[in-house]
Amino acid sequence: MWWLGGAGLACAVVGLLLLAEAARSSGAATTGDLLDVLRLGLYWVWAWMVWKTARNVRRPVWTPVARVLALAGVGLMFLI
Repeated sequence: MWWLGGAGLACAVVGLLLLAEAARSSGAATTGDLLDVLRLGLYWVWAWMVWKTARNVRRPVWTPVARVLALAGVGLMFLI
């Protein structure tokens, strides 16, 4: 799930971020905010799927690594 969903999610997140900033600079702050909420929702769903499937690895060390990185990403989404 990490790599399969992550690449598509990264493209969607960047696109939504650019659209939100363009909306704000054109004076549509509410549209920019709604796009940011959509971006956070997409990332949250992906992080939840990463959390649920993190145990499906051969080496158990990757389970906490994937979970910590998913949580860190959620935190970063709130800062951007």
